[in-house]
Amino acid sequence: APAKKAAGSDDEDDDKPAPKKAKVDDEEKGEETAADSEELTVFVGGLPFSCTEEQLKKDFTECGEIEKMKMLMNDEGQPKGIAFITYT
Repeated sequence: APAKKAAGSDDEDDDKPAPKKAKVDDEEKGEETAADSEELTVFVGGLPFSCTEEQLKKDFTECGEIEKMKMLMNDEGQPKGIAFITYT
């Protein structure tokens, strides 16, 4: 059963939906905003340290066309086991 509100409760605002945010149309400018690229960027973690950039690209191309890919490396140039992939 839903929780009952106490008499005189100030929680009446909880029943109202959040106001809608205005959507900015950046397509007219032909510019890609940081928010646009973040929506298409995937974090990949738990990669084996033996995984190569070529293997990662081969596997993740199955999900769509890759715009850019960044495998993070440690100070010695060895993979950290994480990557960021941005799709077009």
